[in-house]
Amino acid sequence: MTEKSKRLMIAAIGLTVLFVLLTILLKVVDVQPAGPQQSEIGFAGLNVAFATTIGYSKTFYYAAAILGILCLLIAAGFALMGLMQLIATKDLRQVNYRILAVGGLYVAVVLCYLFFELVVINYRPVAINDKLAPSYPSSHTLLALTITISAAMVLKGVLKNRRLAEILGWICVGLGVLTVLFRLLSGVHWLTDIVGGMLLSAALLTWFAFALELLHEKHKRYEY
Repeated sequence: MTEKSKRLMIAAIGLTVLFVLLTILLKVVDVQPAGPQQSEIGFAGLNVAFATTIGYSKTFYYAAAILGILCLLIAAGFALMGLMQLIATKDLRQVNYRILAVGGLYVAVVLCYLFFELVVINYRPVAINDKLAPSYPSSHTLLALTITISAAMVLKGVLKNRRLAEILGWICVGLGVLTVLFRLLSGVHWLTDIVGGMLLSAALLTWFAFALELLHEKHKRYEY
């Protein structure tokens, strides 16, 4: 294991611990029935003040939804590239390891999403169609950041045109940031939902970078 991979592993562990700590604190710090239908929320003073200031915006809600679809199209693009390489080579080992790593990241994201759908930490500050919906961590934030930033991280190793890869990478990052901003301004999440989504995304992306470093070292050894 290289020094870089060791640093990435330590950073990934640290970010994971921070996310777990925030999740625990949400269940014990300033918990009040301040949400719709008297649903409870931790850090109530901070979250209620933020929700009151932001309010609810249908414009930003639907804008974030549209950008979220674009993020999913990026994920579909990587899935298609991997499938095409698999069909062409008929050997999973010949598929670009970066695309396989991206696929592993997507699986981790889906598992996290399903876990927090079942283990509800808190509900949204707005009841859409009078129904409570799990709100922590923000799934839009989680999906947007992990998909777009991971894409930016691997595009230079996937596309032959490095200049195009760099441009597309910046576009992906901009898309992810804008999606999170619109979701924040839509008012359908508590502030801690967004923070939690960002922390979980950062943890997963750092584990992803750690995995990429290990895979890169492995493939370098095979080249000699």
